[in-house]
Amino acid sequence: MPIAYAQKQALLAKYHIVLWDYYESAIRPDSSNDKDIRDGHPNDIPAFLAAHPTIKTIGINGFGKYKDFGRKIARELAQIPALADVRVLRLPETSGSNKNYGWGYVENLAREWAHIFD
Repeated sequence: MPIAYAQKQALLAKYHIVLWDYYESAIRPDSSNDKDIRDGHPNDIPAFLAAHPTIKTIGINGFGKYKDFGRKIARELAQIPALADVRVLRLPETSGSNKNYGWGYVENLAREWAHIFD
């Protein structure tokens, strides 16, 4: 597992993985609680996908985030014929705080996140 930031970037590039936040901008006073996000302005994900047509899968990091954002993204993309085949996957949160649910182990996360390559 890469530890240094540059190693993580190289791994993502090797497998053609793009990381992109749902929000272009927002006020988030406490980084540990997404519920505190205010004045969130979403990124234009359909425009990003249209500009990068080789992207065919979106992985949402966390079941709660999928509920909040993933379903909305999937519905939005389904309405655009050129993007209707983009998969939006619900994946377990990679945060270490999920150890209590069995997801904090790299092996469990890797098995689930491997679905982005299906």
